[in-house]
Amino acid sequence: MGDRIMLTVFGSINIDQVVRVKAFVAAGETVIGERVGEFHGGKGANQVVAAARVAADRTEILMVGCVGADELGANALTNLRENGVKAECEAREDSATGTAWITIDETGENAITVLPGANAKLAAERIPYSVMAATTVLLCQGEVQFRETARAVARVRELRSEATIIVNLAPVPSDMTGGDLESVLIALDVLIVNSREADQVEALTERQLSEIGRELSFSTVVTRGSEGALIYDPQGGARTVPSLSTQPVDTTGAGDTFCGTLAALLAEGMSLHRSVYYACRAGSLACGQVGAQAAMPSRAEVLDEADG
Repeated sequence: MGDRIMLTVFGSINIDQVVRVKAFVAAGETVIGERVGEFHGGKGANQVVAAARVAADRTEILMVGCVGADELGANALTNLRENGVKAECEAREDSATGTAWITIDETGENAITVLPGANAKLAAERIPYSVMAATTVLLCQGEVQFRETARAVARVRELRSEATIIVNLAPVPSDMTGGDLESVLIALDVLIVNSREADQVEALTERQLSEIGRELSFSTVVTRGSEGALIYDPQGGARTVPSLSTQPVDTTGAGDTFCGTLAALLAEGMSLHRSVYYACRAGSLACGQVGAQAAMPSRAEVLDEADG
């Protein structure tokens, strides 16, 4: 069976309010929605659930986050446990559970507005010392305070030098400074961004991510939706990985499914290229139903679909 593996996700937990429309609303315009639904979400929660769906039996999946001391928060934590995730989460009396308002058009594309709520209270100290010392992979995103993400990355790297650290800069944090970004880039192993996010980071650093990655020895994965992903390695190489051709119903959870799947497979020791290959397939399969987590595939579905 091998040694136990620990995958720790440090990030956001939300409840998603999802509205289907024919086309996105323009400024000053009113559109009529077709239907509405409430789903579990948050980039951290989505990614940890995606990881749990595809992880090997010997992998322990841990979520570190904050919710409000309210019914929505209690439901969110129950959802994590039902998906096989151990929740190291705080229920805050001073904040409500984070909420996202998601509009989906008839092509499956989405527009999202997030109210962070309790996510803004998440601090690096929420990660127990025992977890930091045992973590195989740390996965972070951009929906919590970036200074706390930077501190979490630094603390795990100090206590567990061999850990694989993955940061998905989605969304690019509004509070991200050049100093905090540099401290994260120095410590990480894999940076995940989409094309738009890559442009925002490069504007802040005034250098291309592939160049920074070669200098600091991390890999950059640029996701490109239906076109798959690009991998830039520290040696200067670039590889294209295709996605699975599907008809999307809702793309909301595709990127998070990609990240969670990638983290789970890297934790098992799979190569970056092979992990990205499977993650692209998982992201495509996740677009088959409304709701970020609804269609996240199982391990068997991902591996069978990719190998078939």
